[in-house]
Amino acid sequence: MARIIWSLVFSLFGIPWLFLPQYRTPYWGGKVLLWEESVGKLGERPLYEYIARIEEAKKYDHRLLGVKQELFFCHPLSPGSWFFLPHGGRIYNKLMEFIKAQYKERGYHEVEKQEFGLKPMNCPGHCLMFEHRVRSYRELPLRLADFGVLHRNEASGALTGLTRVRRFQQDDAHIFCRESQIKDEVMGVLEFINYAYNIFGFTYELKLSTIIMHLLFKFLASRVIREAIDDYPRKTGLIACVNTKRPEKYLGDLETWEKAEAALTEALNQSGKPWEIDEGDGAFYGPKIDISVSDALSRKFQCATLQLDFQLPSRFDLSYSAEDEAKRERPVMIHRAILGSVERMFAILLEHYKGKWPFWLSPRQAIVCPVSEKSQPYALKVRDQIHQAGYYVDVDTTDRKIQKKVISNYCKYNSWKDREQAVKVTHLLFADDTIIFCEAKKEALLHLGWVLFWFEAASGLKINLDKSMVILVGEVDGVLDMAAEIGCRVGQLPTVYLGLPLGAPNRDVSAWDGVEERTRRRLSLWKRQYLSKGGRLTLIKSTMSSFPLYQMSVFRMPKSVARRIEKLQRDFLWGGANGGTKSHLVKWEAVCVEKEKGGLGLRKITSLNKALLGKWIWRFACAKEELWKKVLEAKYGKEEFGWRTRKANGALVLEFGRRS
Repeated sequence: MARIIWSLVFSLFGIPWLFLPQYRTPYWGGKVLLWEESVGKLGERPLYEYIARIEEAKKYDHRLLGVKQELFFCHPLSPGSWFFLPHGGRIYNKLMEFIKAQYKERGYHEVEKQEFGLKPMNCPGHCLMFEHRVRSYRELPLRLADFGVLHRNEASGALTGLTRVRRFQQDDAHIFCRESQIKDEVMGVLEFINYAYNIFGFTYELKLSTIIMHLLFKFLASRVIREAIDDYPRKTGLIACVNTKRPEKYLGDLETWEKAEAALTEALNQSGKPWEIDEGDGAFYGPKIDISVSDALSRKFQCATLQLDFQLPSRFDLSYSAEDEAKRERPVMIHRAILGSVERMFAILLEHYKGKWPFWLSPRQAIVCPVSEKSQPYALKVRDQIHQAGYYVDVDTTDRKIQKKVISNYCKYNSWKDREQAVKVTHLLFADDTIIFCEAKKEALLHLGWVLFWFEAASGLKINLDKSMVILVGEVDGVLDMAAEIGCRVGQLPTVYLGLPLGAPNRDVSAWDGVEERTRRRLSLWKRQYLSKGGRLTLIKSTMSSFPLYQMSVFRMPKSVARRIEKLQRDFLWGGANGGTKSHLVKWEAVCVEKEKGGLGLRKITSLNKALLGKWIWRFACAKEELWKKVLEAKYGKEEFGWRTRKANGALVLEFGRRS
């Protein structure tokens, strides 16, 4: 509330201000550190777009989805250490199986370590593994993968679900190779990243993080000067000195950095992916390639990384036997990660998919729903058979009805839509007309009859049962008995309600028979005999401005119907007075052009139909609490910050495939 009041005050007096959506206060060294995130000034479009994205992201927070889908939880006695429940463990293990299978296929050797205990960090630990015996150039490249469990002393204020924890499993790997192999290995890692992220459905950006460029330019300039000075004494007999002091915030010499950056640049250029330079953001020991992914909510996360390291092999004095056995050469070390923290990647994928897991990663790929308790033993037998075939499958042993079982299990792991959030429509009221929805049961109709009786007694109004009807959706037995409870007749779908077809298929041509017939009657041949060209044109316009517009503003007219109606209009305009046909002097497209541009001002039916339907896009974006919008959002959802619904998915199809 205080933020809203201050925003109004600042906007009234024209005072610019920053919007601070959140702040955190982690503790470090006995002091409170305040982290604030400023977005922009009030009234700026990016600010409102950011707020809309934040509100959308709140619906799919991985902590809420994890509780809803029973994937993981965190106990107050162990903050920052998350417990994975059986279904969460399935996804976690599936991620590990996927990445380990790819490592095996690409020639990585997994490092086996104790799950608990002291161990060196992965980078120096792998250097020790390389050093423990003499290596030959024939063994390179040597690829080592590590999935060690790490514990980190995170401040309590910095803990954020699975994205920042105190215990996590790290996907880490190192490649030891020769300098001539750098480009091929880097391109192999980039291809690996592209393969994995395409499976996850990520789009990503590549950035080459380098040393500060002015330092590199200084080094290059000093090298040119130094070469010139080396040659100068031979010509002049003079001696000069050049100060080439090295910056303090990186390891090694600039010549090594230049060589490393050139190798990464060449590999990036040959990868065919767009990339950019991030000057000054390189690691202290060498340049790196940062890969930031974009999820379904347009948020960016840095997950994968690729770093070139000439320094660590030098510090550990690593070497291998060159082709000349008497010569020892220094290997190059490549640090790389695909998943990074497995817990963090779990959270990113959960929010990216918005709880709708793809089939291969879903914690429940099939659900067996017994129709009664008698069939539960058979359902368990079916579950075992499906499980042996390689699928994650469960059995719903609750006492709910079969329809509720299907809906609840489908919504829980696929559509992620709470039944409490669904729009419940019981009745629709119009001027003097009412639609009431109820179950197709005799008891429900009996209760409805009593409600109508009490309504007549309380209001003094009389319901006209002769104009009322019971319309069934689907096949129902005992229709006449149910209609007798109210005393009205029985109808069926499709029907016409308030001038519009109700229950007809969306593209059913027969739904437009009434429009076509009324147009034919209005533009009958005998009227053409007594009207001039101007009178005919006026009658065509009046016909189009009445009955077709009502239906065209709600439904898309089939092209075949539009062609037949336009043919009626053309024949009426150009036909002879005696009922015969005449040549059309001007093509219909020219007739439908505006009068200012030489046409007669008629409208093409297909274009008019699209324009009338297009107004609903604007209404959908501007409407707030209208019932029709809630129904569409509940059925299809929305995207693009509420400007339109998602595409319809059509019928529900259950697809089964082997776990891969």
